[in-house]
Amino acid sequence: MASESMIRVTELLRWCGVTSSIPNLPIIKAAMERGTLVHQWSLLIEDSADSDKLGELDNCFNQITADIQGYAKAVANFHTKFRPTWISREVRIQDEELGVSGCPDRYGEIRGELVVLDFKTGQSYKWHRMQVALYAILLQRQQSPTNDRWCVYLRPDGSFSLQRHNSKLDLVRAWNLINTWRRHVLEQKNLSP
Repeated sequence: MASESMIRVTELLRWCGVTSSIPNLPIIKAAMERGTLVHQWSLLIEDSADSDKLGELDNCFNQITADIQGYAKAVANFHTKFRPTWISREVRIQDEELGVSGCPDRYGEIRGELVVLDFKTGQSYKWHRMQVALYAILLQRQQSPTNDRWCVYLRPDGSFSLQRHNSKLDLVRAWNLINTWRRHVLEQKNLSP
């Protein structure tokens, strides 16, 4: 498929009606900005934790604004508990044949399993399982298989909760979304003069 027919995972979920359009509300904008900041800080926190430079980790927390600190500490607490070995962090995957791209937060090994993981700073939604299933499909097609799909919900108090999504039905549903998109693109090409 041509690059003009490439769709991102989050857009595919909206296009297929799994999620709705994001309302342009100040509270939603603030939540999205918070998520972006937490993701940026999470990379620095993991780098500091991986190198066992605890002084640098404390310095990271001192630089983070109070409204983000708890979420950042939740990342550090997750890292301390699970000691992941990341193969990739926030790397965009583009599958030209499928016409789908995605950017999973993390892919790597946790306790002997290959895991695709997405950090979340809000509440749990059913569509999150479809999001990580789509990421798993993209990774598999890039010769990077996954054993498990995780969503980690970071909390403002520094804690986190984990949801593991390992249902094969989620993968079937994700493939259905991809195939619906591919049929749409082909139909549009056939309608073009």
